This record gives sequence, C-alpha cells and structure tokens, in this order.
Amino acid sequence: MTSQPLTVQVASPQQQLRAWPLFASQFEQPAANAQYLIAIKSRPVERIVAALAWWQEPDAIRFLLAHQPGITIEAAAEALVPRLQSLPDLPPLDLKYAFLLQQDQPPAPWLAAHGYEPRHAERAFEAPSTTVYERVQKFLTRHHNDIPETWHSESIRDHSPETVWPLIEPYRLIHPEALRRFWNTPGEQGYDPDFSNILFDGDQPLGTLLLRNNHVCLAVDIRVVIDIAPRLRSLANLALFAHISRVASPESTGIRTLAFRADEREHRETANLAKRMGGREVAARHIYTREFSA
Repeated sequence: MTSQPLTVQVASPQQQLRAWPLFASQFEQPAANAQYLIAIKSRPVERIVAALAWWQEPDAIRFLLAHQPGITIEAAAEALVPRLQSLPDLPPLDLKYAFLLQQDQPPAPWLAAHGYEPRHAERAFEAPSTTVYERVQKFLTRHHNDIPETWHSESIRDHSPETVWPLIEPYRLIHPEALRRFWNTPGEQGYDPDFSNILFDGDQPLGTLLLRNNHVCLAVDIRVVIDIAPRLRSLANLALFAHISRVASPESTGIRTLAFRADEREHRETANLAKRMGGREVAARHIYTREFSA
C-alpha cells in the first residue's frame, strides 16, 4: 500500500492557528510575523501533519519545521522546503534553518543533501554542577574583596527584559520578541526567574546571565558583560555565577550539569569561561544555510 500523498499549501489565517501548536514545544519558535506553509493529509479526516514557518530578518529568511507523530521531519522537509524555495514573492535573501543543528541531527542530513551548508559554528560545553559550584566558591574566596562594593546581582524575576536588552543587542544573540517570550514563559521553555540574574553597578546594568532549568541541567543561554577592563570582566562573570550558588547548591536542586554554548569566533570568552569551570567540549552545532542565487 502506498502512503497517502501530502497536499502542500500556503496556510490561511485559520490554518495558521491550527498549525502553530506544532511548534509549541520547540526551543526556537516562529517569529510573530511568520508566514506558514502546511502539509495536509485528507484521510480519514483532513488534518495538518506538518508545517513550515518562515520569516524575514535583515540578512536572511529563517525557517523552521514541525510535524505530527507518524511523519518524519525528513518527509516534512521533502514536502515543504522546495515549496518555500519556489514561492514567487520570497525576498532575495539567503535561507537559514532557525535551529542550530549537529551534523547528524535531523533535519541536518536532509538539508546538507539539498544544498544547505553548515555555517556559523557554535561550540557547546558541559560541566558537572558540583565542579562549577566548588570552583565558584574557590574563586569567591580568593577574589571576594576585589569585587567592587557597588556591585550587586538580582534575579530577573522583578525586572523586565528591557533592562538587559541594551546589553544584549550589540551581540545579536537573540531578537527582542524572543527575549520577551523566553523571559515571560514559565517552566523549562523559559528563563529560570531565580537563577537567571542581572549584575548592577548601583542602578546601572553591567551584565546578565540567562539560564534555562529542566531540573537536571542548567543551560546558559545568554551571558553578557559590558566592555570593561579584562580584570573587571572576570570579576563580573564571577559575580554572575556566584548568584547561582547563592540561590541553591547542586545537592538541594538535583541539577547535575551546567551547559554552555559559544560562537566559535565572537564568543571565545564564554568558551574559556566554560573550560575554567571544568567544562568539556561536546559536539558543535551549525546554522544550515542556502545562499541566495539570482
């Protein structure tokens, strides 16, 4: 018996509402202005089984795939990505998959086989939480008196994302609407409101550390410190991580691992920090990109 063919079409506003839940559990979610392509099976009842969301950014078109159980992401890509590439009103920009993917992580093999190249490598590190905790305590003992008295950290719980946006914006780590979404989303999909923190010098933000918490791993999503003297930057990083150790110890939370990620060129400081915290490098991830050709 042959599999039922998929009908691919541009989603109507009502169909967009039906397609959006497919993306709800993903780390990266479509931008508010995203447009959608959908793949439909008509039997035994009509249903959306896969969707592609795409949106324009200044330098590229980003897109994201989602699918129902019973259909693979490769089948979703086979049906939807060629349709995206052939849209008559698609802006003349590079196409980029919105997720960072390891080379063997679906749909990376499909993308690689269809003209997408792995760009923008990002390094990932993992460190045992007990090792990080012990090293932070050791560094604090050694450098506590060096941290300026006017510095203090506060959990993000009582602050808005606009407080840290001026720190983050120059590095293009995240778009403002995504920052607001993760800031305000409870649970594992959002930033932990207690561990995530902002470092202030008086009332002036100096840095921020934004983390996700699935109760086993605490993942560093964003770490930013303003451009100050190297020694002060090191102390600022220490103060940000010291906030975590004040909130709770690894034994009291069950958190076993801290995960760090760093762009292979621009964010070497994060990579070096992860190593000093006892981190080991794991597989690199990439943005899969297809260059625009006229």
